[in-house]
Amino acid sequence: MIRVLYEKYLIVLFWPVFLALITWGTYRIVIMPEPASVPPLGTSNTESMENVPFRSYKPRISESSEDGTIRWEVSSEEIVGIVGGTIELEKIMVLFTLSDESKLTIWADKGKYDQPGKRLDLNGNIKGEYPSIAVTFSCNSISYLHKEKQLGMSGDVRLDNTRDGVQLTCPEVKADLSQRLSKVEFTGGVDVDLYKIK
Repeated sequence: MIRVLYEKYLIVLFWPVFLALITWGTYRIVIMPEPASVPPLGTSNTESMENVPFRSYKPRISESSEDGTIRWEVSSEEIVGIVGGTIELEKIMVLFTLSDESKLTIWADKGKYDQPGKRLDLNGNIKGEYPSIAVTFSCNSISYLHKEKQLGMSGDVRLDNTRDGVQLTCPEVKADLSQRLSKVEFTGGVDVDLYKIK
């Protein structure tokens, strides 16, 4: 009797169970995603976003010096670069806030920001203003070294103090922003025009 049932129902039970197991195994291997690996407790995920290319429209980059004396913010129409590397900037405005809360604003067409070195380079149609002493300026290129708090202007530098009526032209200017522009070096020969005295 058992043998008759075994022979009669073997085919009926075996093949559906076999097909169900094959289907489930295929589903597990092919369709279901692998579970994400979870780092062990007490360790952090070591993967980072460094060296990932990106593009951003109308971004803002902000930095502050370690002692808090200088804060600056870059606004740009577009930035293209690599996370943790060098960023290309277009149509830029840089706003420096110095330790006495005075503002120095610079506009430029193009620039680069090296994130690891914290170096900002600007060029193309550069203009700027420092309203607290009524100074406007223009030049061909600007470099700002954030760690040293040094701002360098070069190439046909022109400064105009409208309050006192003084115009300066020279090839190169270096300013220590931690000194609130009270320490400025003019190099390469300076031409001075006292236009209010004339």
